Amino acid sequence: MKGMVTDASPGTNDAVVKMRFPNGVPAVADESVGEWMKYVYIQFPRPANATGVEVVIEVLDPNNNHYEVGRTKSDANGFFSVAFTPEVPGKYTVIASFAGSEAYYGSFAETAINVEEGTQPTPPPTPIPAPMTDTYILGSTVGIIIAIVKPLSPFLVHP
Repeated sequence: MKGMVTDASPGTNDAVVKMRFPNGVPAVADESVGEWMKYVYIQFPRPANATGVEVVIEVLDPNNNHYEVGRTKSDANGFFSVAFTPEVPGKYTVIASFAGSEAYYGSFAETAINVEEGTQPTPPPTPIPAPMTDTYILGSTVGIIIAIVKPLSPFLVHP
């Protein structure tokens, strides 16, 4: 699952800000807010060490069980993602929430996904045995080499 955590304050509706941040102004951690706001509104250089905010991902599964599946931090672009393995097939409601901070109110968003029953993995193919002709050729080649070497050996012996 993936999403964005963006600032929705009135200042973000400014035409210049919208042009600079067409996907929204990313929300950043409290320790990054001061320098971040200078970057957003006064066009200071982008802070290299800005960090995002914590996002909690929860699901309501097809059996109406509600539980957390992960926590992550958004990056300085506001992007976050979490992978999870569903327990049962069916419709899941996914809720991503940000608890809020000293600089931002909390927020959440939800979506739904459908999880289908997984297919059984295909077994690996059975290795094809070497043709019997390969076995006979190898055996007869060894036999020919031995047959050639044996007759020549008496000529190599010195009295």
